[in-house]
Amino acid sequence: MIDLKTMDMNDSAISKINQHRWLQYFHTPPNENIRLVCIPYAGGNVSTFKDWQKHLGEKVSVCGVKLAGRDERKQEPYAISIHKVAQELCDTLKTLNQPIAIFGHSMGALIAYETCRRLFESGKKVEHLFLSARAAPSFKQKRKWSKVSDKDLLNHIKLLGGTDSRLLHDNDAMRFLLPTIRSDYAMLENYRPSSLLELNPTATTLLASDQDSFATIEQITAWEGYFKDKPNLEVFSGDHFFINSLTPQLIKTIQKSLFGE
Repeated sequence: MIDLKTMDMNDSAISKINQHRWLQYFHTPPNENIRLVCIPYAGGNVSTFKDWQKHLGEKVSVCGVKLAGRDERKQEPYAISIHKVAQELCDTLKTLNQPIAIFGHSMGALIAYETCRRLFESGKKVEHLFLSARAAPSFKQKRKWSKVSDKDLLNHIKLLGGTDSRLLHDNDAMRFLLPTIRSDYAMLENYRPSSLLELNPTATTLLASDQDSFATIEQITAWEGYFKDKPNLEVFSGDHFFINSLTPQLIKTIQKSLFGE
């Protein structure tokens, strides 16, 4: 692991190392207009977004956020604080010269919100914020999923939908995945929101699905109370993981939100 404290490097070199540590690019179009920073759900990783680039075209450069404990950072300990993740991601994103938009699904939506808030305070503009499949912070999960048995946690994952049944029955895969999911749920359970983002610096779109019992339309529209300007709401027909089952429709909505297309 690179120890930045012991290396004699300028700020530009350190910024590039931080960007590589946090951001996974799948293709950078030569004439990009904006970078779409995508933050995964609990237990997820950057592979969720690997095919988005071909759908979004040459105006957008898609980059997935690499969270600790997975992807190239699998040797790092899991994060324990959404606020700490958001601050480190903010420190990385504010070094980018390109305009940025941020997308977060489920757990990723909370990280996206907290990151956007910090970027605004640092003077870095976010062109658009997409909060997907996440109830507003005023709604707390009643059950602590990080503490339940493996059997109960697997049943919960099945009910959420979106996970291949073959993966759920793969014991080796589950031995790797369940600790990641538990850690992410613990981070969610310990989360307390920052103060309201009353000086809304960016256009915001809320993304919901009509069959999601874990983040209902009512719970998602409650995000309106966290912004000065009323966010736009888009509703899909699907379960909690419409991000995977309705990817073309979701990306079309993102394009329309960014470019009016």
